[in-house]
Amino acid sequence: MMPTTAVTLLLRTIAASWTACPCDDTDCRRTAEFYAADLTGYADQLDVECIAATGREADPAG
Repeated sequence: MMPTTAVTLLLRTIAASWTACPCDDTDCRRTAEFYAADLTGYADQLDVECIAATGREADPAG
């Protein structure tokens, strides 16, 4: 098991490395940016869901 923060950091780091691609090919860059945006979106979704789950656990009303 890994902490969510480690997973989201990994996803964002991979996404950043893809957008830093030195490739001059427009199609390559567009593809890298597309997949990087998806990874960043997954990281954001994980953050939101974990915050919501933590809030539910802390709520005594349940």
